[in-house]
Amino acid sequence: MVKEVDDSKMNEQGPVFALYEKLIKAWNTRDADAFSELFQGKGEIVEFDGTRVMGRKEIQTHLQVVFSKSQPLPYVAAAQRVHSIKSGVVALSAKAGMKAGDDGDFHPELWAEQSLVTVKTKDGWKIALFQNTPATLSGDSERKQKWVDEFHETLASNAALKASSRPRAARSVS
Repeated sequence: MVKEVDDSKMNEQGPVFALYEKLIKAWNTRDADAFSELFQGKGEIVEFDGTRVMGRKEIQTHLQVVFSKSQPLPYVAAAQRVHSIKSGVVALSAKAGMKAGDDGDFHPELWAEQSLVTVKTKDGWKIALFQNTPATLSGDSERKQKWVDEFHETLASNAALKASSRPRAARSVS
């Protein structure tokens, strides 16, 4: 699995991986406050079902309602690519799945491609946009299997990188 990382911009990209890890952790712990604090004031999310929420306070309020009405499954995510768009603007791409517990199976209907656009502000790196798109692959079983294989390969590769304790840009998040 090829991980696209621009090593010349690691001083920008490292904090973006950390920001993504915090985002996934906030979702997995159902912490609307921590999730929304990662966004710039005019940041926005586009959820799995297409719901668009704009503004940090609106994101916080929306997720408080979501988390109070349901118990969304936690994400297991594998950041795959990161690149600088320009100085102070970095994009990250990831594959994500949802499953119940460490020993549970992934729910294939909840596979997702996640995209994050971040900006460097006076308060540090903030999320401008987080988009969570279903990876349904519309009945193409071969393409879907390739997607799942890439997801699992990235998770395994990233777990091995974490275990080796060598600093790397691409990593899995759960």
